[in-house]
Amino acid sequence: MNRRYIVICSFFSAFLVLSVLCYGSYRYAQKQERDKQIRLESTETGGNKEQKVTSQTRYIVEKYEEESEELVKEERTVPPEYAGLTRKELEHELATELATMSWEEEKAGLVKISLESFSEEQIVIKKVYNKSGEQGYILKLKDGEVVIYRKDEEEPFEKTGLMEESLTKEDRKLLMGGYAVRTEKELYSVLENFSS
Repeated sequence: MNRRYIVICSFFSAFLVLSVLCYGSYRYAQKQERDKQIRLESTETGGNKEQKVTSQTRYIVEKYEEESEELVKEERTVPPEYAGLTRKELEHELATELATMSWEEEKAGLVKISLESFSEEQIVIKKVYNKSGEQGYILKLKDGEVVIYRKDEEEPFEKTGLMEESLTKEDRKLLMGGYAVRTEKELYSVLENFSS
């Protein structure tokens, strides 16, 4: 009887140990699958998250002088007006800055501002200067139409046929004070963007 009792108890003990091991293995596999799913979801949503400029973003300005072909890089603090902007919003802000540049910047020969790289970690903005006094053009709204002026001339150089109603609110705002472009190539590129 004693021996039979030991065999039965051993059998049930082995069965119990195997059951616990199987259940533990099953729970471990479930946890691994759940963790994998969470990692996958966070990767997907992280990839779709639109990056924005923060106060921690490194802000680098590259100043390029066309005549001497000199490039100077400076790291600065992020301007408050850039905080919270997405790439597209920052590009628009830079276009506005160029169109409404200060007298000092105009005198220094600023002809172009471009966003060279953009991430939450770092933005690089390139400012191109040319003091040679290249002709340049100004786009303005006149009588509801986009008109081209040569720089430093008061009479219109050419009418574009682009009407004010066909422009976005942002484009109209840019053109109110006059939108400066340096070359004919830039001029036609800007006009193409306004018309699309």
